[in-house]
Amino acid sequence: MSRKKTPENRNDSEITTSDLFGTIPKPIDIDPFDGIDMEGISISRSSTEEAPPEDLEISSISPLEGIDLEDISILSGRPEVGLGEGYDVDSINPLTGIDMKDLGVKPEDYQDGPAPPPEKPDRQREIPPTPEDSSEIGGLLRNKLSKAYRYAEVNRIRENVVKALALQTQKQKTVMITSPHDDAGNTFLVSVLGFNAAYFTDMSVILIDLNMRRPFLHKAFGVTLAGGFNEIAMNLLDWRDAIKDTGLAEVKIITAGEPSRELSFFLNRAFIKNMINDLSNEFDLVFIDTSPVLFSNISNVDPVYLSTVCDMVILVVQDKMTSKAMLIDAVDTIKDGGGEIDGIVYNRQF
Repeated sequence: MSRKKTPENRNDSEITTSDLFGTIPKPIDIDPFDGIDMEGISISRSSTEEAPPEDLEISSISPLEGIDLEDISILSGRPEVGLGEGYDVDSINPLTGIDMKDLGVKPEDYQDGPAPPPEKPDRQREIPPTPEDSSEIGGLLRNKLSKAYRYAEVNRIRENVVKALALQTQKQKTVMITSPHDDAGNTFLVSVLGFNAAYFTDMSVILIDLNMRRPFLHKAFGVTLAGGFNEIAMNLLDWRDAIKDTGLAEVKIITAGEPSRELSFFLNRAFIKNMINDLSNEFDLVFIDTSPVLFSNISNVDPVYLSTVCDMVILVVQDKMTSKAMLIDAVDTIKDGGGEIDGIVYNRQF
C-alpha cells in the first residue's frame, strides 16, 4: 500500500499549495550570463577596437563587416560592385556570381529559356454565308462546320491521318474520302477535316470536289460552283486560277465546276494523276471528295481509280443507313480496282 509523501522544503517545513510556485525564481530574476566568462568569448569586441558611438543607428551597420567573403565557397567568383554616385540598388542581380549547383538547383530551373513565340491573332472562327450561295443546305453546312471543326473526335481523326502519312517512307499528302452511297457524310468530313487541319496545325490545305454526280463541297464554304474541275479538265481554266478562298487563309478549295455532258471526253487518267501530283507539290495536305463507290455515271471521276493514285483512302459509313452488304461491296470494289481502304469513319452525327 503506497502512501503519498507530503513535499517538504529545504528547512523541512511543509510546502503548501499557496506558496508552491512562489519559491520558483521568475525569469526576470535570472541573469542569463551569470557565471559566464565574457572575456573568453571570441565574438566580444577586442580592446583595440573603438566603441561605437552612442548615437549610432542600426541601419548604418553593415551586416557583412568583418566577414571574409573568400571563405564562403558559394560566393566565389562574385564580382565586386562599387557604390558610386547615382547607384541604383534595384540594378543589382542578387544571384550574380552564385554557383546554383552548390544549392542543388538544376540549370534548367534557373536559366532563362527561349523567348515564347508571339501570340497569333485570333482567326476567323465562323464561316460566314456569302451572296453567292444563300441556299438552305449551304447555310446548314456552314453552321455545322463552324462548330464541328473543334470537336475532339475530329481532332483525333486529323491526328491519325497526319501521323499515318508522316510514317510513310515517301512524303505523302493526298487523302481521298468516299462512301458506299449518297448522304453518308463524306463531303462534310472533307470540309471539317480540312478546316481543322489548317486551323490547328498551320498546314496549307486544299479541298477538291470530284463528286460530279452530286457536288456539295462548295456549299460548305459559300462559294460558286462554276470555275472548278470541269473547266480545268476541258482546258478552259488553269488549276491555279480555279482555286477559291474559304474564309481561312490556309484552306483553299477547287469546286466541281459547272456541270457538262462533255466532261467524259476530256477525262483521262494521266490528266487526273498529274493534277493531283501538282497540287501535292503546292500544299501540305490535299483532301479529295468523290462520288459514291457503288454508283457511277458516264461524266463522273472514277473513285476506284482515284483510290490508286491517292496516298490514303477513307471510307465513310452512315449510321442506320449503310448496310453491312454495302460496306463489304464498297471495300471489295476498291480492292478489286487495285486500291486499299486505310480507314473507316462511322458517322452518327452528320
